[in-house]
Amino acid sequence: MKKHQTTQFSGYNELLTVSDGLTFSPNMRNFKILPDGSLKKREGYSELFTATGSVEGLWGGRLGEHNLLAASIGGGLWIYDFDLSYSFQAGTIGTGRAAMFAFGGKLYILNGVDYYCYDGNTLSAAAGYAPLILIACDPSDGSGTLYEEINLLSLQRRQRFNTNGSTRNFHFTEKNINKVDWVKFNGETLASNAYTFSKTYGAITMTTAPAAATDALEVCYTLEESESRRSVITGYRYAMIFGGNTDNRIFIWGSEDEPCTVRHTALGDGVPNPEYFPENSFRVIGDTAITDVIQQYDRQLIFAQDRAFYSYCDLTTDAMGNAYASYPVFALNASKGSLLYGGGTIANGCPITFCGDGLNRWEATSVQDERSATCFSQRIGDSIAELLRYRRYEDGILHFHQPTSELFLCCEDKMYVCNTLLNAWYVYDGLYATAMCTVGDTLYIGDNYGRVVYPNDSVKNFEATWVSPTCSFGCCGRLFSTGKLSYAAEWKSNSGFTIGWSENTLREGSTHTETGDGVTDAHELYRAVRLPAKRVAALRLQITSPSGKDACIHSLAVEYNETGDYRLG
Repeated sequence: MKKHQTTQFSGYNELLTVSDGLTFSPNMRNFKILPDGSLKKREGYSELFTATGSVEGLWGGRLGEHNLLAASIGGGLWIYDFDLSYSFQAGTIGTGRAAMFAFGGKLYILNGVDYYCYDGNTLSAAAGYAPLILIACDPSDGSGTLYEEINLLSLQRRQRFNTNGSTRNFHFTEKNINKVDWVKFNGETLASNAYTFSKTYGAITMTTAPAAATDALEVCYTLEESESRRSVITGYRYAMIFGGNTDNRIFIWGSEDEPCTVRHTALGDGVPNPEYFPENSFRVIGDTAITDVIQQYDRQLIFAQDRAFYSYCDLTTDAMGNAYASYPVFALNASKGSLLYGGGTIANGCPITFCGDGLNRWEATSVQDERSATCFSQRIGDSIAELLRYRRYEDGILHFHQPTSELFLCCEDKMYVCNTLLNAWYVYDGLYATAMCTVGDTLYIGDNYGRVVYPNDSVKNFEATWVSPTCSFGCCGRLFSTGKLSYAAEWKSNSGFTIGWSENTLREGSTHTETGDGVTDAHELYRAVRLPAKRVAALRLQITSPSGKDACIHSLAVEYNETGDYRLG
């Protein structure tokens, strides 16, 4: 009698509906593959906290003195404090997919409604940096030397004036001014009664003429609300931090009004500032909407749905000898990009995007600034085709969980998981994931119903199924009869699964159920049961673990005898 044995399961593979072995499964739900090749029922989920609405963004990290998880749920910013083990709503931010990132000890949120800032205590709209637009200004008309660009996020401006010891009136270059916020002389703030402001003339009058000095009188003022261009920035939905040669900038994309544009912040007073978006710090890239921007080493990969570009920080010197950072853009791929808006990720140093042929890995080649886009999702090709056909990918997300080397593609209530270390796929269902983030070694998942959950291996409130391919064990063209089915499994008190078989004619065979009820000490289970398949051309095995039970199968083996040729027709 011959024996076919599998000790190394390799996961889900839709391509192998017919096979000589039991390694892959074309029908596998809620089982995963362990590093030793065992077939293991996946973890369930425990709830961290819940709110009303859909989870539209997650971020986790340290803010101030506390370790926090932030979630955009149903129009509110919810905070879970890991140190104090409680959740609360920090404020209202409106609905929409939210990009969240930490910068300078604060959490910033961009969601197409507004640009928000949370400092660990207070949530507010990001006020914006007040740029110093002119220096060495002439008091008579406000003209001077251009210094910093206006900030689209803010109505505030600053000007510095030369003083001569006798002039008391100082005119601004802009006239539609609402108020003067403060006045400084040689860096010291003056009392509010040291000057008066005239809206009519767009000027301040000093009570006493300042002493003669160069660039010594600094005035900060705010324009009328009618001059606001803040909505240009707040209409964007996605953001990422990209490091230049010496500093970090915030890059944003995803505006309905500027779909092909990527904007970025600049230095304010020589320091990176996430609240400074100069009017001219932008790039219009191609003629189709930008969907994603991902950093790979010192390069930015910029994606539209059907093409890709790359960029980097280039220090440039202008005609006046001033050095500034520019970001030139070059073509990378003319046929592939990213179909998911803000949904890409990076795994093992390579950007991952969802394209028209499936999931692609963008790998560097031996040629500088060249990237090859290689599809690696062939094993779930039928599922990918269905996602594309019915556009079920549109609200999908990609996330790479580094501690377990697992790449998640979440579309509606399905999770397609690729273990990049084992090169194994598996499929989970039962959770409509809308956001993910990794904090430490823990994966946190937000769902469509306002829950934030995390994996918990002690929770098994779902059913798991594994079905082998239609298997001939190498007897193609010949009939065979089976004798015994043997298996090894981890055995403990909550273990439980049923193993059965069916012929290629779909006739159901017998089943055998194992249950760990009453088991006190975990141990290895070895079992051999009768598998009475007589003169069959092929058969399928099926393992099912019911809700509330766990299962971990280490090996499967089938004993069989060839019994002769068979004819078709």
